[in-house]
Amino acid sequence: MSDLTPQAQFHDDEIDLFELAENLWKEKILIALVTAVVTSVALAYALLATPQYQTQSTVRPTVVNSLDELNRLGVYKLEPGEALALVAAEMDSYEARLDYYRNNRELFSELESESRSLEQNFARINQDSVKVIRPDPKKTDTPNPFVSLQFSYPRGVDGPQIVNGMVQHAIARALQDVTADHNALVASRLSELDRKINTARAAYEAEIE
Repeated sequence: MSDLTPQAQFHDDEIDLFELAENLWKEKILIALVTAVVTSVALAYALLATPQYQTQSTVRPTVVNSLDELNRLGVYKLEPGEALALVAAEMDSYEARLDYYRNNRELFSELESESRSLEQNFARINQDSVKVIRPDPKKTDTPNPFVSLQFSYPRGVDGPQIVNGMVQHAIARALQDVTADHNALVASRLSELDRKINTARAAYEAEIE
């Protein structure tokens, strides 16, 4: 009668540390070579890579009192939040940034390439270096609304001057828009008053006659 009792099978899965150490020792030259290459590449990158810096300028709503002189006239009304939105739109405007770049080329000389045109150079700078930061629109309870302009740049570039200049340029353009709108409203009101005066004068003269 055959023995049908299952026989347990055992496998020796233990790692022979001595054998492993012996194999590693045989490959010591290859391991040393790979380590040297990796270390050299890391060291070369650390020495040759251009350091990158980052600067940021933040604009917040103005106080209500600073808009009193404009709002007191009753022709054009502007709230602090609306003023910030106008500045934010200019800071986010590709045209406004390009205009600043054209007028301040010397500040961007280290970021330009002679093989690219003016528009191509600016497109690369605008894509790689400029970023507008706004509050998360999902968080409607943001206590202090703001808009920030962030600029990344390598050594040799005056990043703070560039980012502050861009912000001032955006504010100046927003002010020009407000001034143009205000003047248009004033001209419209004056034209309306002039028509009323002429109508009243004609009616008065007719009554006198």
